[in-house]
Amino acid sequence: MIWNLSKRFFPNLTEILEAHINGTRYNIHVTPEGLLFGGEGLVQLTWMDAKVGDYVVTPRQGCPVEINALWYNALKVYAVFAEKVGYSGKTFANLAEKAKIAFRKYFINDKGYLNDVIMPDGYVDDSIRPNQIYAISLPFNLLTNKEAKSVLNIIDQHLYTDLGLRSLNPEHSDFSPNYGGDQWQRDTAYHQGTVWAFLWSEYALPI
Repeated sequence: MIWNLSKRFFPNLTEILEAHINGTRYNIHVTPEGLLFGGEGLVQLTWMDAKVGDYVVTPRQGCPVEINALWYNALKVYAVFAEKVGYSGKTFANLAEKAKIAFRKYFINDKGYLNDVIMPDGYVDDSIRPNQIYAISLPFNLLTNKEAKSVLNIIDQHLYTDLGLRSLNPEHSDFSPNYGGDQWQRDTAYHQGTVWAFLWSEYALPI
């Protein structure tokens, strides 16, 4: 049943992936290295989208870690579906491997965790944020077991709470421990330390 349904919607899946590869609005496109890039101007595209007027609280334009973990998994899942429903998924499987090589090159740092946002031209935001958990919680893993354990240890040390994961390392200069007050106070704390319970589902999977 599931494969019959997959075959029915497979052209739509192909169209979605091709749109990302060829480029779509908000400067979403695949870089020559194989990573998924997004963002332009003041547009916020990730879940960390707080903005007060023209002030972008967490500018994450470029290649965010969780977006690229999801992109790699989308390509891998597509290749599996293609094989099951009788289509060729070789092009997308090859792109997945290219994305994995680039992911490991640009996101794994020498501090034991993953960079939060990068640009292949050299920009790196190595803030300790929970977005990196997606690289080890999704079905197709991008890290070795040793690397995954290191990421979990860093998250345990800096982001773990009994109610969820902090959105930013408390030692970061932009960390805000309390969510409350007027719009400016709320929105500038929203993803700068506020604990998010929904991340528990991702955190629990690799354990």
